[in-house]
Amino acid sequence: MSLIVSRNTRIKKLNTKTPLSVKFAKQHHDQTDSPLFGLIPAEMRNEIFLLALSSYDDKSRPYPYDAYHSRPGYRYSQRIDTNLLATCRRIYLETYLVPVAVNEHVFWCYRGPTNSEDDPKAYFGRLTEEQKDAVTNVHFFTEMFWLEGSFPNLCAVKWMRPRSIKLTIRHSNWWFWGNNAKLRLEEGWGRMLKKLMGLEELELKLEIIERDKDQVLPKPRFVIVVTCVNGLQMDAIAARMAELQFDLHDGRILSTAGTNIRSHRWVGPSIFEGSRRYLAERNHWETILPIEGLPSEAQQTQDPGLVYCVVTLKWQAIAA
Repeated sequence: MSLIVSRNTRIKKLNTKTPLSVKFAKQHHDQTDSPLFGLIPAEMRNEIFLLALSSYDDKSRPYPYDAYHSRPGYRYSQRIDTNLLATCRRIYLETYLVPVAVNEHVFWCYRGPTNSEDDPKAYFGRLTEEQKDAVTNVHFFTEMFWLEGSFPNLCAVKWMRPRSIKLTIRHSNWWFWGNNAKLRLEEGWGRMLKKLMGLEELELKLEIIERDKDQVLPKPRFVIVVTCVNGLQMDAIAARMAELQFDLHDGRILSTAGTNIRSHRWVGPSIFEGSRRYLAERNHWETILPIEGLPSEAQQTQDPGLVYCVVTLKWQAIAA
């Protein structure tokens, strides 16, 4: 029994070199004498393969504490060891799509790590047809101008067809955040989601600082509300987003019905890359000159920290 991927895969005849999967499918040894295939149940073997081919933190490549992209779950560059695929043809046939299928494809659309992926169109264009169909989870850390301007066009790219998309708007991604501007989020960014073949799920993460939480999580007042998060009434940005529905290519819609708006908090830097600092006593951000020669670790010890709130909305495909 081969490892089951959540997508149907297909191979198109191209005027290129025959894929290894096609070649190995015709010529391989069943390896039934090997304990891996002869004794270990397929389900357990699949779990082993999943663990072996899942990405993990590369502790030799940490992100600076005060970097715009450093955050819980994203403190290090990721690494995927694929040596397993070179072990034998039978293993290759069972696992060659696993790294693409089980790992998150992350794109930093502005202010990402050095040498990180920031061109989704080119990235997916390099994949084979099988790989494109196997992609499950795609995550965009998006600047607001990219979300409103580039994301709709990206949705029309036929070779990007994930099952799930996650959009994260960091505090430093909001329009004119450094000028302490009022938060705003337009609704047109989702108009082209209907072009994505196979999309089943959408998640939107809105990160703010405590100072701005009332713009997303207002204090209770006498209004009709759509839901609650931790006892707080939800109107403003989060509630407005939760009411949106997005058409899908097959006549269904993406809806937040049956899902809960969630929130969590974390403590992060109040100084970004030595050039932007939050002054609690004045309740605003200001531009500063970097402290010359002071490493990120030293700046962390001088940073009092800042509480961030992340509000998460989730849409799922349902019948219209």
